[in-house]
Amino acid sequence: MSVFKKQQNTIKEKKQKKNSDKPKKMARTVQEVLDFSGITVDGIMISPSKKHYSKLYKLVDSNFITEPEDGQITIIENYAKFVSKFPDYVDISIIILNKRKTEKNLTDAYHVKLQGDDYDHYRADYNKIIDVKIKEGRNDISKEKYIMLTVKKGSLSEAELEFTAIDVSLNVAIKAIIKVGVKQLDAL
Repeated sequence: MSVFKKQQNTIKEKKQKKNSDKPKKMARTVQEVLDFSGITVDGIMISPSKKHYSKLYKLVDSNFITEPEDGQITIIENYAKFVSKFPDYVDISIIILNKRKTEKNLTDAYHVKLQGDDYDHYRADYNKIIDVKIKEGRNDISKEKYIMLTVKKGSLSEAELEFTAIDVSLNVAIKAIIKVGVKQLDAL
């Protein structure tokens, strides 16, 4: 190899390294992250390029913290198996949505309505207990967890076939992790 070629290769390597060191542009909005041009009745979201198709599944809530240590280890091991189960053309995204609840929302959800009968004093006492518990606890934030699977396919019909197979295996895999399955979300 000549000195000239060696110098060219070194310059190319430096340029490549410079380009890889540059920070990538971060998405600023949900729309930039979740860019879809349409959705089918079954809940398959279509990318503008029509080469990526995604489907969203809601996880039923489970509390990792309350599990004993060996249970937490089992959950992590099963999660690793779950992630490695999918082929390379399937991308997995975990989405956690934190929602802040107002005190009014909480009281509306948990208060017992007065009926105008002899038991209203019990209902009022119960509601006072609930009010105290709401103020004591950190119940003002609820978490919703979702899994979004994205497949790279040539057409919507190919993606539909893929998701038909994925739906069953995903539910089984999630049941192995958190003992309850997932709820498939649709466009309705």
